Amino acid sequence: MRPVTTSGTDAGGAGTPRPSFDLLRYFTGGSLAVLLAVFLAFSSASSWLVHQAFVSVAKDQADSIVEDLVVLARERGYDRDRWGTPPPDVLRDAVAAELTNFTLSEFRLFALDGTELQRFASGPAAPAPLWQEGFREAAEGRIALRRLEAAPWPLAMLGLGALGEAEVATPVREAGRVVGVATVRRTVAPALGVELRVVPWLVMLAGLATLTSFGLLWFLIRRAARLIHAQRETIEQAQHELLRRNAELVALHRRKDEVLAVCSHDLRSPLLAVHAGCKLLLRGAPETGNAAEILHENLRNAETVIHLVDSLLDLARIEAGVDAPHRAPLDLAALAEEAAAGARRYAATRGVAIELERGEGGAALVEADRLMLLRVVNNLLSNAIKHAPAGSAVRLATRREEHRVALAVIDRGPGIAAEQAERLFERFSPLARDKRSRDEGTGLGLSIARQLVELHGGTIRVRSAPGEGAAFEVLLPA
Repeated sequence: MRPVTTSGTDAGGAGTPRPSFDLLRYFTGGSLAVLLAVFLAFSSASSWLVHQAFVSVAKDQADSIVEDLVVLARERGYDRDRWGTPPPDVLRDAVAAELTNFTLSEFRLFALDGTELQRFASGPAAPAPLWQEGFREAAEGRIALRRLEAAPWPLAMLGLGALGEAEVATPVREAGRVVGVATVRRTVAPALGVELRVVPWLVMLAGLATLTSFGLLWFLIRRAARLIHAQRETIEQAQHELLRRNAELVALHRRKDEVLAVCSHDLRSPLLAVHAGCKLLLRGAPETGNAAEILHENLRNAETVIHLVDSLLDLARIEAGVDAPHRAPLDLAALAEEAAAGARRYAATRGVAIELERGEGGAALVEADRLMLLRVVNNLLSNAIKHAPAGSAVRLATRREEHRVALAVIDRGPGIAAEQAERLFERFSPLARDKRSRDEGTGLGLSIARQLVELHGGTIRVRSAPGEGAAFEVLLPA
């Protein structure tokens, strides 16, 4: 099996966030900016148009009102030659009625030299100074308007209110020529045409329609962005999972190479020794020495091969889930005695004693598979005997705690640094195959022991220090 190769990133860069295009944020910001700019430009243009229309209509209406008032004065016998004299009461009443009718607060007549000839007002207010600039424009035949009191422009633009108080200067003509100047003050509320009244409302409706369209589009974009975000997260999770699986495949590939290398070495060495011994025995040469010694060596090498094959088979069965524990009540102290009895002969050849120690706290009873736990204890005991110096003792202790039972195998061997102790449980661990002991192991025993203990819901741990031996402790639920 070969690892899968992925493109776009590697395992080392899996945790690095990738830059992503935030569709919702950029759409919202960009479209709002464009929408605001277009709306402001359109509103400003339409406002300017309506304003100019207001001013134009206000000027025309003021000019028409002045002309009507001048005609009214002539009809009452009050022509231009008498403008500087007091008007008759009948004219004053008629002008007052016109002021009220046209919402005028003041009507003044001036000679072309700026002399005020007549003033009609709807109230007792004193006359204001002459508006010089407007007077000059009116004297030249143009109508001038200035706002004296500004009203809320949006209301006026929509036709819902007046433009405010304004003063209009208009020329007074006679026979086609300007003979005087009239100024009026009024509340500017010109009657606009339908087209000019519709424009502001169209602006508002266009703005509302645009905002509504933008809202709907934003909602759709928001849903699309959420879907894209969810899909991106799914893709990223799948990519991380792929990278993790790829790393596992790489590790398995490397472990396979290690297994092949270790098995090739560990199987070939004893088989070569058996092969050489058999050739010597078959040759019958005198240099073969003691035939029984050769047979014993061949037997030991064959047992080594069998042990390695058994370990590989055990490992394969555990990983395949074939070796499920058949649980039954079991006294862990009795199991320790059984393992010690089977290992005493091997310990004697090493000059090592085995001591049993039963702790307090009651019977060390567990629900477990006897054969599996016996393999665990035999493995720990065999390792302890191999590493224990001659003349020392290996202790096999059991004890009962509140909710669990413990079995410890303690030796006085060379020990190992605490930071390296966890590596003992790795498959084919170079520490487990260390040649400091008198026998070299396969590096599988402790790994198998841990998996068998974990199948029972327990744990296995080691306490050790260089030169102080090691203590392997199995903890199982009581």
